[in-house]
Amino acid sequence: MNNFYATKKRLTSLCLLAIGLVSFNANSQCTTPVTTLSENFSSFTDGDTFPLSCWGFVTDPSINSTTPLAYISEDTTVTPSNKAVTLYAHMYAAGRSFYLISPALSTINGNYHLKFDAKLMSQLGNGSSLQVGTVDSQTSVTNFTAAGSVFTPTTTNQTFTSIAVPATSGHQYVAIKFTPGANFSSVVIDNIVWEQAPCPVYTTLNETFDAITAIPNCWTKSGNVLFSNNAAVLYSGGAPTTGGVIYLVSPELSTIDGNHLLEYVLTTAAPNNNADLEIGTLSDNTDFTTFSAITTPTPNGGTYTTAAIPAKAGHKYIAFKFTYTNIHQGVRIDNVKWTTLASTPKFDTSKVTVYPNPTSGIFNIDSELNIAKIEVFNSTGQKVLTTANKEINLQNAANGLYFVTVTTNEGTQGTYKLIKK
Repeated sequence: MNNFYATKKRLTSLCLLAIGLVSFNANSQCTTPVTTLSENFSSFTDGDTFPLSCWGFVTDPSINSTTPLAYISEDTTVTPSNKAVTLYAHMYAAGRSFYLISPALSTINGNYHLKFDAKLMSQLGNGSSLQVGTVDSQTSVTNFTAAGSVFTPTTTNQTFTSIAVPATSGHQYVAIKFTPGANFSSVVIDNIVWEQAPCPVYTTLNETFDAITAIPNCWTKSGNVLFSNNAAVLYSGGAPTTGGVIYLVSPELSTIDGNHLLEYVLTTAAPNNNADLEIGTLSDNTDFTTFSAITTPTPNGGTYTTAAIPAKAGHKYIAFKFTYTNIHQGVRIDNVKWTTLASTPKFDTSKVTVYPNPTSGIFNIDSELNIAKIEVFNSTGQKVLTTANKEINLQNAANGLYFVTVTTNEGTQGTYKLIKK
């Protein structure tokens, strides 16, 4: 950086010209949210003040007199020179924080993280802190929601990485909050990156697909996979006239070691289905030629538990492979669990009776098990009802095939076919 005191002198001159409330809007061209950021400020001009190119700046409490500045500073002592953002407290540090606010983002959804570089301009800033968070406005930090830990910058440049930022309803801006330790504190911020967080490696899974409409983080797919009615539906659609293949692939697993198994609920999700489903493993979740089949269940509904899935060198993903032969074919997959052999409770199907079957509308569940809930699905995979009652009324439902899923208090499940006439 340039000599601090020369910079401070220039700063003070600029401050005297900047009178008024410190709360800035990004310009009107900045209304379209972006998905990622990678900003090193190299294209900016030394001395420019914020708001600038869709970035915002707010002080809290606001200042009605000479303002501190958020400005572009250029360090000419290095080759090539380096530009960054400087937040400067001037004489207004007491009880006040300064916020650098990102352009609008469409991806504050819990799957992205922030990283940036920061350092104090001088030891005058000792005792200062930085806090990442989100806001719903570039002109107000009233609803600032902190994310992660408080950082303590020093006069040595530090890179703060992998700052997880959870989703907050209505928030579309990431903010870096600077709380100065004293008057004339200043911090330099650079290399701000907003990107999708790397996927962790899992040892177990318990994916219910509840309340989602897009593929869960770290899962991958190939082909038409829909997420609705609290399940994943692998569906051929109405257009193809020939067959095809759809894959749904788990996050990376470190435990495909022969000591784990897969559990899942499977129902036919469309009529005219004469397709099949294979369970297998992959070494690469984007290269489906590495698929190695383990088992081929019949997609006619039920709760499935595989045998221990054997280890295979380099394989680290579990995959559902659905092969269709015509239009409107599909399978509905739910409650996917990857567990150790010892930890998997078993469902005793002999202890549940569904009667009368066929039924004209009212049927009963008779069981010795501790039943937590009973769910009824139609032949297209749509949930018709959820109840804890053992007498169930389907008189208002259409005639046809239904699947009754019984869940115990221990979390085990069994699924039974029911015909309504």
